[in-house]
Amino acid sequence: MKNYKVSISILLLMFSFSNISLIHQAFADEAEDAAMEMMEATGAVKATQQVMGILMQSILPLLKQANPDTSEDNLNVMAEELIVLLNEEAPNMVRASVPVYAKYLTVEDMKSITAFYKTPSGQKMVSLMPQIMQEASVVGQKHAEKALPKILIKLKQRMKERGISINA
Repeated sequence: MKNYKVSISILLLMFSFSNISLIHQAFADEAEDAAMEMMEATGAVKATQQVMGILMQSILPLLKQANPDTSEDNLNVMAEELIVLLNEEAPNMVRASVPVYAKYLTVEDMKSITAFYKTPSGQKMVSLMPQIMQEASVVGQKHAEKALPKILIKLKQRMKERGISINA
């Protein structure tokens, strides 16, 4: 009888932990959705694309230096392709920043901010924005550094398809 009670206790404990895990995952999904929606509403995605544009400006001289014999027309084609590739990567960079927002703001905060900025939650967002942006910037920079080699490989492939040889 004692073993039966122990077994039931263990099963109940396991069931409790599995429910906690499911609840945690549901909250994480809701927090991610709320953060992404808030970031769209606050213009974070557009800001990230602007940062990608700045990043491109620093990459182009490196490409030009690595490919000194490449014509200006081909460099322009590379720039166009690089813009496309960086813009394709922008949503991933934004998603990489989501945990930073979720760390500082609740799901309800994010929903309120999305709906209207002048609520107390909107003011909280304004006051925390410098700290959030600092951490998100570090995360984004790390992601960009990680993604850049793959982007340059794709750029090289796309340029090869156009008959342009580059040293990326």
